[in-house]
Amino acid sequence: MSDLLLRPDIDECTTDAERALWLLTASIDCLVRERSFIQLVLRQTGFRIGLEYLDAELEHVRAPRRDDGSTVDLITIAVARGRMDRIACGLKPLNLGA
Repeated sequence: MSDLLLRPDIDECTTDAERALWLLTASIDCLVRERSFIQLVLRQTGFRIGLEYLDAELEHVRAPRRDDGSTVDLITIAVARGRMDRIACGLKPLNLGA
């Protein structure tokens, strides 16, 4: 995988915080294209919340849209991104909406 030349692959991340930051900064194209590999790495490392985030992000992209182009469910992706942001900052997730 090479989303950006200076960007490490997710399997090079050694902590959940690094994996969370990687997921948050990966392009949607990368998440879609490399989904199987990303899921494998997240399963092997036991980063269950990362798997939940990946699923939420991909569901958000595929979700039906309103007339103005916004998705119907904005809360689920906001919660998932908030959890990843906390983990990327070295904090524990609040598990709101879980």
